[in-house]
Amino acid sequence: MEISKKLGRNAGSVLESVPFNQWDFERTLDEDSDPPLIGYRSKDGAIQMNCDVGSENLRSLFFGQKLAGNPAFEDLPFELGRTEVVAKFGEASKSGGKLVHPILGEMGAWDRFQKDGFVLHLEYGADSEIVERVTIMRDDVAPL
Repeated sequence: MEISKKLGRNAGSVLESVPFNQWDFERTLDEDSDPPLIGYRSKDGAIQMNCDVGSENLRSLFFGQKLAGNPAFEDLPFELGRTEVVAKFGEASKSGGKLVHPILGEMGAWDRFQKDGFVLHLEYGADSEIVERVTIMRDDVAPL
Protein backbone atom coordinates (compact mmCIF):
# COMPACT_ATOMS: atom_id res chain seq x y z
CA MET A 1 0.00 0.00 0.00
CA GLU A 2 1.50 3.25 -1.13
CA ILE A 3 0.02 5.21 1.79
CA SER A 4 2.01 3.07 4.26
CA LYS A 5 5.19 4.86 3.14
CA LYS A 6 4.00 7.87 5.17
CA LEU A 7 4.53 5.95 8.42
CA GLY A 8 7.61 7.09 10.34
CA ARG A 9 7.72 10.43 8.51
CA ASN A 10 7.29 13.76 10.23
CA ALA A 11 3.63 14.80 10.50
CA GLY A 12 4.36 18.31 9.24
CA SER A 13 5.77 17.04 5.95
CA VAL A 14 2.90 14.55 5.57
CA LEU A 15 0.27 17.23 6.20
CA GLU A 16 1.85 19.43 3.53
CA SER A 17 1.90 16.60 0.97
CA VAL A 18 -0.77 15.46 -1.47
CA PRO A 19 -3.45 14.31 -0.68
CA PHE A 20 -3.36 15.35 3.01
CA ASN A 21 -2.97 19.04 2.16
CA GLN A 22 -6.60 18.99 0.94
CA TRP A 23 -7.92 18.75 4.53
CA ASP A 24 -7.86 21.00 7.58
CA PHE A 25 -6.41 19.22 10.61
CA GLU A 26 -6.64 19.92 14.30
CA ARG A 27 -3.60 19.07 16.49
CA THR A 28 -4.08 17.54 19.94
CA LEU A 29 -1.85 16.23 22.72
CA ASP A 30 -2.98 13.12 24.59
CA GLU A 31 -0.92 13.03 27.78
CA ASP A 32 -3.11 10.27 29.26
CA SER A 33 -2.12 7.64 26.70
CA ASP A 34 0.92 5.45 27.29
CA PRO A 35 3.06 6.68 25.69
CA PRO A 36 1.69 10.23 25.27
CA LEU A 37 0.72 10.97 21.67
CA ILE A 38 0.32 13.91 19.33
CA GLY A 39 -2.82 13.55 17.26
CA TYR A 40 -4.00 15.17 14.05
CA ARG A 41 -7.64 14.81 13.06
CA SER A 42 -9.25 16.18 9.94
CA LYS A 43 -12.18 18.44 10.70
CA ASP A 44 -14.54 16.12 8.83
CA GLY A 45 -13.26 13.11 10.81
CA ALA A 46 -12.20 11.16 7.72
CA ILE A 47 -8.49 11.03 8.63
CA GLN A 48 -6.67 10.77 11.93
CA MET A 49 -2.96 10.43 12.65
CA ASN A 50 -1.12 9.51 15.84
CA CYS A 51 2.47 10.65 16.22
CA ASP A 52 5.36 10.28 18.64
CA VAL A 53 5.76 13.20 21.04
CA GLY A 54 8.93 15.17 20.26
CA SER A 55 9.71 13.98 16.74
CA GLU A 56 6.05 13.97 15.65
CA ASN A 57 6.81 11.00 13.42
CA LEU A 58 3.72 9.09 12.32
CA ARG A 59 2.88 5.99 14.31
CA SER A 60 -0.52 5.24 12.82
CA LEU A 61 -2.99 6.48 10.23
CA PHE A 62 -6.76 6.00 10.54
CA PHE A 63 -9.07 6.35 7.55
CA GLY A 64 -12.86 6.47 7.71
CA GLN A 65 -15.50 5.31 5.26
CA LYS A 66 -15.97 8.92 4.07
CA LEU A 67 -12.89 8.39 1.88
CA ALA A 68 -14.48 5.56 -0.11
CA GLY A 69 -14.42 6.50 -3.78
CA ASN A 70 -11.79 9.22 -3.29
CA PRO A 71 -9.16 8.58 -6.01
CA ALA A 72 -6.34 9.71 -3.69
CA PHE A 73 -7.10 6.73 -1.43
CA GLU A 74 -8.03 4.13 -4.03
CA ASP A 75 -5.62 1.53 -2.62
CA LEU A 76 -7.55 1.47 0.67
CA PRO A 77 -9.97 -1.48 0.63
CA PHE A 78 -13.21 0.40 1.29
CA GLU A 79 -16.31 -1.18 -0.20
CA LEU A 80 -14.78 -4.66 0.02
CA GLY A 81 -16.53 -7.38 1.94
CA ARG A 82 -14.70 -9.66 4.35
CA THR A 83 -14.47 -12.49 1.82
CA GLU A 84 -12.97 -10.12 -0.77
CA VAL A 85 -10.52 -8.76 1.81
CA VAL A 86 -9.20 -12.24 2.56
CA ALA A 87 -8.91 -12.96 -1.17
CA LYS A 88 -6.90 -9.75 -1.62
CA PHE A 89 -4.68 -9.78 1.48
CA GLY A 90 -4.56 -13.46 2.43
CA GLU A 91 -5.29 -15.00 5.79
CA ALA A 92 -5.51 -12.50 8.64
CA SER A 93 -2.84 -12.71 11.34
CA LYS A 94 -5.50 -11.81 13.95
CA SER A 95 -9.28 -11.42 13.86
CA GLY A 96 -12.11 -10.54 16.15
CA GLY A 97 -15.87 -10.71 16.08
CA LYS A 98 -18.58 -8.15 16.68
CA LEU A 99 -18.79 -6.65 20.14
CA VAL A 100 -20.67 -4.10 22.17
CA HIS A 101 -18.34 -1.58 23.81
CA PRO A 102 -19.74 0.13 26.94
CA ILE A 103 -18.88 3.60 25.60
CA LEU A 104 -18.53 3.21 21.82
CA GLY A 105 -21.55 0.95 21.37
CA GLU A 106 -21.88 -1.80 18.79
CA MET A 107 -18.75 -2.46 16.76
CA GLY A 108 -18.19 -4.77 13.81
CA ALA A 109 -15.73 -7.58 13.33
CA TRP A 110 -12.09 -6.84 12.44
CA ASP A 111 -9.10 -8.41 10.71
CA ARG A 112 -5.42 -7.60 11.07
CA PHE A 113 -2.80 -8.30 8.42
CA GLN A 114 0.94 -8.27 8.98
CA LYS A 115 2.47 -6.69 5.89
CA ASP A 116 6.06 -5.91 4.95
CA GLY A 117 7.00 -3.06 7.30
CA PHE A 118 3.53 -2.23 8.63
CA VAL A 119 0.31 -3.63 10.04
CA LEU A 120 -3.05 -3.24 8.30
CA HIS A 121 -6.14 -3.32 10.54
CA LEU A 122 -9.59 -3.39 8.95
CA GLU A 123 -12.84 -2.82 10.82
CA TYR A 124 -16.14 -3.91 9.32
CA GLY A 125 -19.56 -2.40 9.85
CA ALA A 126 -21.56 -3.52 12.86
CA ASP A 127 -24.40 -4.54 10.55
CA SER A 128 -22.36 -5.55 7.51
CA GLU A 129 -19.19 -7.23 6.40
CA ILE A 130 -18.05 -4.11 4.48
CA VAL A 131 -14.83 -2.29 5.49
CA GLU A 132 -15.69 0.89 7.38
CA ARG A 133 -12.33 1.86 8.88
CA VAL A 134 -8.77 1.26 7.78
CA THR A 135 -5.83 1.62 10.16
CA ILE A 136 -2.23 1.43 9.05
CA MET A 137 0.42 1.38 11.77
CA ARG A 138 4.13 0.87 12.21
CA ASP A 139 5.17 -2.61 13.26
CA ASP A 140 6.72 -1.31 16.49
CA VAL A 141 3.49 0.29 17.73
CA ALA A 142 0.98 -2.40 16.78
CA PRO A 143 -0.71 -3.98 19.82
CA LEU A 144 0.31 -7.56 20.54
